[in-house]
Amino acid sequence: MGTPARLGSGRGSEFEPPAEVRDAPLALMGVDEARTRGRSRLRYWAAVSWAAMGLCALGCGGASAEAAPPQAPALVQLGAPVGGSAATREQPLILWEVRDGGRLLGHLHGSVHMLEEGREAAPSDHPVEIAFREAEALVVEVNPLAVDAAETQRLTMSLGLYPSGDDLSRHLRPEVFTRVQQRSAEFGLAAQGISRMRPWLLSLSLLTLEAQRGGFSAQEGVDVGLLARASSALERKEIIELETAEGQLRMLAGIPEDVQVMMLEDALGDTNEQLARIVEVWRSGDVEGLVRAIFEPLLEQPELLPFYEAMFFERNRRMSARLAELFATGRRHFVVIGAGHLVGPGSVVELLEERGLAISQVSYRIRSGARGGASNPDGEALGEIRD
Repeated sequence: MGTPARLGSGRGSEFEPPAEVRDAPLALMGVDEARTRGRSRLRYWAAVSWAAMGLCALGCGGASAEAAPPQAPALVQLGAPVGGSAATREQPLILWEVRDGGRLLGHLHGSVHMLEEGREAAPSDHPVEIAFREAEALVVEVNPLAVDAAETQRLTMSLGLYPSGDDLSRHLRPEVFTRVQQRSAEFGLAAQGISRMRPWLLSLSLLTLEAQRGGFSAQEGVDVGLLARASSALERKEIIELETAEGQLRMLAGIPEDVQVMMLEDALGDTNEQLARIVEVWRSGDVEGLVRAIFEPLLEQPELLPFYEAMFFERNRRMSARLAELFATGRRHFVVIGAGHLVGPGSVVELLEERGLAISQVSYRIRSGARGGASNPDGEALGEIRD
């Protein structure tokens, strides 16, 4: 698919930001601050972020193993025709198996960190369900159940606010700042409350609030659901983090300010339409569709390269190196990271293949009239696994 090269802190103050802004990174991580207070645990920018970060991951709403019973995540658009006869169809998944010399080492599953509420659960014979059950460890970007909420909020304010004497209006064109004030007012955010926020933090806050208003939640995200299950007594597994909340926050804060401003301007548009597009192609298992949705902006605006380098390419290199170490242990790992890390140029899939691992996309065979399984919208049942 090519290479990335071809594509085209605040010091603290008495300022107290609105709760929606203060808690935005926690909400995007799937952390319910109210449940964790006092405890030690816890686009295109829009389109890109929901498929890239465990801090959206840096997803919305709270999740904990104790707060809600584990449930199987809805992982595909059930019954979506992809090819084959009317009797048997192949549904590709955003799921890859990893092998070395024929030996199965584990699976890579691409997550969208926020999904719509009330979605249908996947059946027990779904390939992702089977791969998760048979794995010895769950690997994620960040584990929100282990995040220190108070420390994350403190760091967010330190990295996300301008120092005293500076404010957002000095860094935006007047017409853009007016639009920012109007958009923020829609969510009840006072002008004074947003004036000290750096563009990356305000854009993240607006994306989160808009997604919540549109019925999307990190509670429904694939990674949050699997983390709750892996933390439960019934399905307990070792949970391994590839990154930290602090690392993801510092990554966002390190994006050049001119690119941050572009992120903020994008957050002023219809971001839920972008998110819905990502979810649609993800559910259909359309890898090329994901590549277009996530990476087309870079082709159109080469000045976004620092953003993509920070959000994808640099992180992909680090994550693939760590994953290679984990797969070399011989234990079976089930890896859930943002779908954007598994497709496109410089992806984790490509980098692991360069290390000599055999990686192949998994599909699911849907049979007309099959008995058992979960019924899809066409009245068919999910049938045997094909991998």
